[in-house]
Amino acid sequence: MSPSGERGRPLSSGFVQQSLGKEKSQLGEGAVTHEKADTSLNTEFDACVVRYGSAMTEVLERLTSAGQQKGFRKATLKQYAATVRLFRQLVGVTDIREIRQVHLSRFVDLMAAIPKSLGKREGDGDLDLETILARAKPLPMSEIGLSVSTMNGHLTRLERLIVRARLDGIDLPHRLEFKGLKNTEKRRPRDRRSTFSEKEIGRLFRHTIWNGCAGRKRRNKPGRLVIRDGL
Repeated sequence: MSPSGERGRPLSSGFVQQSLGKEKSQLGEGAVTHEKADTSLNTEFDACVVRYGSAMTEVLERLTSAGQQKGFRKATLKQYAATVRLFRQLVGVTDIREIRQVHLSRFVDLMAAIPKSLGKREGDGDLDLETILARAKPLPMSEIGLSVSTMNGHLTRLERLIVRARLDGIDLPHRLEFKGLKNTEKRRPRDRRSTFSEKEIGRLFRHTIWNGCAGRKRRNKPGRLVIRDGL
Protein backbone atom coordinates (compact mmCIF):
# COMPACT_ATOMS: atom_id res chain seq x y z
CA MET A 1 0.00 0.00 0.00
CA SER A 2 1.40 3.38 -0.96
CA PRO A 3 1.78 6.05 1.71
CA SER A 4 -1.20 8.35 1.48
CA GLY A 5 -3.63 10.48 3.36
CA GLU A 6 -6.38 8.30 1.96
CA ARG A 7 -6.08 4.69 0.82
CA GLY A 8 -4.85 4.48 -2.75
CA ARG A 9 -4.10 8.22 -3.13
CA PRO A 10 -0.38 9.29 -3.08
CA LEU A 11 0.71 12.21 -0.92
CA SER A 12 1.19 15.39 -2.87
CA SER A 13 4.53 17.22 -2.77
CA GLY A 14 2.73 20.29 -1.42
CA PHE A 15 1.43 18.37 1.56
CA VAL A 16 4.91 17.00 2.37
CA GLN A 17 6.50 20.46 2.20
CA GLN A 18 3.71 21.89 4.35
CA SER A 19 4.27 19.17 6.97
CA LEU A 20 8.04 19.71 6.98
CA GLY A 21 7.47 23.44 7.33
CA LYS A 22 5.37 22.88 10.44
CA GLU A 23 8.10 20.69 11.98
CA LYS A 24 10.77 23.28 11.23
CA SER A 25 8.59 25.96 12.72
CA GLN A 26 8.09 23.90 15.86
CA LEU A 27 11.81 23.20 16.15
CA GLY A 28 12.56 26.84 15.64
CA GLU A 29 10.20 27.90 18.39
CA GLY A 30 11.76 25.32 20.70
CA ALA A 31 15.27 26.58 19.91
CA VAL A 32 14.24 30.15 20.66
CA THR A 33 12.70 29.02 23.93
CA HIS A 34 15.93 27.24 24.96
CA GLU A 35 18.01 30.25 23.92
CA LYS A 36 15.86 32.54 26.05
CA ALA A 37 16.17 30.11 28.95
CA ASP A 38 19.98 30.03 28.60
CA THR A 39 20.13 33.82 28.52
CA SER A 40 17.97 33.99 31.62
CA LEU A 41 20.24 31.53 33.44
CA ASN A 42 23.36 33.52 32.47
CA THR A 43 21.75 36.71 33.73
CA GLU A 44 20.86 35.07 37.04
CA PHE A 45 24.39 33.65 37.33
CA ASP A 46 25.98 37.05 36.66
CA ALA A 47 23.77 38.59 39.31
CA CYS A 48 24.99 36.04 41.87
CA VAL A 49 28.72 36.48 41.12
CA VAL A 50 30.60 38.48 43.75
CA ARG A 51 32.86 41.04 42.13
CA TYR A 52 35.73 42.31 44.26
CA GLY A 53 36.69 45.96 44.25
CA SER A 54 39.79 46.91 42.26
CA ALA A 55 40.88 49.92 44.33
CA MET A 56 44.37 49.30 45.70
CA THR A 57 43.13 49.90 49.24
CA GLU A 58 40.45 47.22 48.77
CA VAL A 59 42.97 44.69 47.43
CA LEU A 60 45.22 45.56 50.38
CA GLU A 61 42.36 44.95 52.80
CA ARG A 62 41.71 41.47 51.39
CA LEU A 63 45.41 40.60 51.36
CA THR A 64 45.72 41.79 54.96
CA SER A 65 42.74 39.69 56.02
CA ALA A 66 44.24 36.60 54.35
CA GLY A 67 47.61 37.37 55.92
CA GLN A 68 46.10 37.57 59.40
CA GLN A 69 44.51 34.15 58.92
CA LYS A 70 47.89 32.75 57.87
CA GLY A 71 49.60 34.25 60.91
CA PHE A 72 51.58 37.03 59.23
CA ARG A 73 53.28 39.43 61.63
CA LYS A 74 51.71 42.84 62.15
CA ALA A 75 54.95 44.48 61.07
CA THR A 76 54.77 42.66 57.72
CA LEU A 77 51.19 43.75 57.12
CA LYS A 78 52.13 47.34 57.98
CA GLN A 79 54.82 47.18 55.30
CA TYR A 80 52.18 46.31 52.69
CA ALA A 81 50.14 49.32 53.78
CA ALA A 82 53.25 51.52 53.53
CA THR A 83 53.91 50.26 49.99
CA VAL A 84 50.38 51.05 48.81
CA ARG A 85 50.52 54.48 50.43
CA LEU A 86 53.89 55.33 48.87
CA PHE A 87 52.91 54.07 45.40
CA ARG A 88 49.71 56.12 45.39
CA GLN A 89 51.56 59.14 46.74
CA LEU A 90 54.36 59.07 44.16
CA VAL A 91 52.63 57.71 41.06
CA GLY A 92 49.03 58.78 41.63
CA VAL A 93 47.37 55.50 40.57
CA THR A 94 44.63 54.27 42.91
CA ASP A 95 42.97 51.49 40.85
CA ILE A 96 45.08 48.35 40.44
CA ARG A 97 43.64 47.76 36.93
CA GLU A 98 45.20 51.01 35.72
CA ILE A 99 48.79 50.13 36.62
CA ARG A 100 51.02 50.05 33.54
CA GLN A 101 54.70 49.22 33.14
CA VAL A 102 55.57 52.91 32.90
CA HIS A 103 54.07 53.44 36.38
CA LEU A 104 56.38 50.79 37.84
CA SER A 105 59.44 52.36 36.20
CA ARG A 106 58.37 55.78 37.43
CA PHE A 107 57.94 54.39 40.93
CA VAL A 108 61.53 53.11 40.94
CA ASP A 109 62.91 56.43 39.65
CA LEU A 110 61.03 58.42 42.27
CA MET A 111 62.03 56.14 45.15
CA ALA A 112 65.63 56.98 44.24
CA ALA A 113 64.89 60.73 44.31
CA ILE A 114 62.91 61.22 47.53
CA PRO A 115 64.35 61.95 51.00
CA LYS A 116 65.30 58.88 52.99
CA SER A 117 63.37 60.34 55.92
CA LEU A 118 60.04 60.49 54.06
CA GLY A 119 57.32 58.92 56.17
CA LYS A 120 59.04 59.48 59.50
CA ARG A 121 57.43 62.85 60.17
CA GLU A 122 53.82 63.38 61.07
CA GLY A 123 51.88 64.51 58.01
CA ASP A 124 54.35 63.10 55.45
CA GLY A 125 51.64 60.84 54.09
CA ASP A 126 49.61 63.88 52.99
CA LEU A 127 52.40 65.53 50.97
CA ASP A 128 52.08 65.76 47.19
CA LEU A 129 54.89 64.75 44.85
CA GLU A 130 55.98 68.32 44.11
CA THR A 131 56.43 69.07 47.80
CA ILE A 132 58.33 65.82 48.39
CA LEU A 133 60.81 66.51 45.59
CA ALA A 134 61.22 70.12 46.73
CA ARG A 135 62.14 68.87 50.19
CA ALA A 136 64.82 66.64 48.68
CA LYS A 137 66.56 69.42 46.68
CA PRO A 138 68.64 71.00 49.48
CA LEU A 139 69.63 67.66 51.00
CA PRO A 140 73.06 66.04 50.47
CA MET A 141 73.10 62.99 48.22
CA SER A 142 73.65 60.75 51.23
CA GLU A 143 70.16 61.66 52.48
CA ILE A 144 68.35 61.17 49.17
CA GLY A 145 66.96 57.93 47.80
CA LEU A 146 65.70 54.79 49.49
CA SER A 147 68.11 51.92 49.95
CA VAL A 148 68.26 49.07 47.42
CA SER A 149 66.71 46.62 49.89
CA THR A 150 63.86 49.02 50.71
CA MET A 151 63.09 49.64 47.04
CA ASN A 152 63.15 45.93 46.26
CA GLY A 153 60.86 45.30 49.22
CA HIS A 154 58.29 47.78 47.92
CA LEU A 155 58.39 46.19 44.46
CA THR A 156 57.99 42.68 45.89
CA ARG A 157 54.98 43.69 47.96
CA LEU A 158 53.43 45.51 45.00
CA GLU A 159 53.89 42.39 42.88
CA ARG A 160 52.11 40.29 45.50
CA LEU A 161 49.22 42.75 45.50
CA ILE A 162 48.93 42.21 41.74
CA VAL A 163 48.84 38.44 42.31
CA ARG A 164 46.15 38.90 44.98
CA ALA A 165 44.02 40.92 42.55
CA ARG A 166 44.26 38.18 39.90
CA LEU A 167 43.29 35.54 42.46
CA ASP A 168 40.23 37.65 43.25
CA GLY A 169 39.19 37.46 39.60
CA ILE A 170 40.02 41.06 38.74
CA ASP A 171 40.84 41.44 35.06
CA LEU A 172 44.19 43.22 34.76
CA PRO A 173 44.60 44.34 31.14
CA HIS A 174 48.30 45.27 31.28
CA ARG A 175 51.22 42.86 31.45
CA LEU A 176 53.63 43.91 34.19
CA GLU A 177 57.30 42.98 34.63
CA PHE A 178 58.97 43.39 38.02
CA LYS A 179 62.14 41.33 37.77
CA GLY A 180 64.11 43.79 35.64
CA LEU A 181 63.26 46.67 37.97
CA LYS A 182 64.81 45.16 41.07
CA ASN A 183 68.42 46.02 41.81
CA THR A 184 70.91 43.55 43.19
CA GLU A 185 73.56 44.34 45.77
CA LYS A 186 76.72 42.49 44.72
CA ARG A 187 78.78 43.35 47.78
CA ARG A 188 78.66 41.08 50.79
CA PRO A 189 76.93 42.55 53.87
CA ARG A 190 80.21 42.55 55.84
CA ASP A 191 81.90 44.54 53.05
CA ARG A 192 79.30 47.28 52.97
CA ARG A 193 80.30 50.52 54.64
CA SER A 194 78.24 53.66 55.06
CA THR A 195 79.94 56.81 53.80
CA PHE A 196 80.43 59.94 55.89
CA SER A 197 78.10 62.86 55.29
CA GLU A 198 79.48 66.38 54.79
CA LYS A 199 78.22 67.28 58.25
CA GLU A 200 80.07 64.36 59.84
CA ILE A 201 83.30 65.17 57.99
CA GLY A 202 83.09 68.79 59.13
CA ARG A 203 82.62 67.71 62.74
CA LEU A 204 85.63 65.38 62.47
CA PHE A 205 88.02 68.06 61.25
CA ARG A 206 86.83 70.59 63.82
CA HIS A 207 88.10 68.31 66.58
CA THR A 208 90.78 69.63 68.93
CA ILE A 209 93.28 67.10 67.58
CA TRP A 210 93.47 69.13 64.37
CA ASN A 211 92.74 72.61 65.73
CA GLY A 212 94.63 72.61 69.02
CA CYS A 213 94.19 70.90 72.37
CA ALA A 214 95.04 71.69 75.99
CA GLY A 215 97.87 69.11 76.22
CA ARG A 216 98.95 65.54 75.61
CA LYS A 217 96.69 64.25 78.37
CA ARG A 218 93.86 66.65 77.54
CA ARG A 219 93.51 66.21 73.80
CA ASN A 220 89.73 66.53 73.80
CA LYS A 221 89.85 69.94 75.50
CA PRO A 222 90.36 73.00 73.24
CA GLY A 223 93.74 74.74 73.46
CA ARG A 224 96.66 76.00 71.39
CA LEU A 225 98.75 72.84 71.21
CA VAL A 226 98.71 70.77 68.01
CA ILE A 227 100.52 67.50 68.66
CA ARG A 228 101.92 65.92 65.50
CA ASP A 229 102.49 62.38 66.73
CA GLY A 230 100.07 60.54 64.51
CA LEU A 231 101.22 57.71 62.25
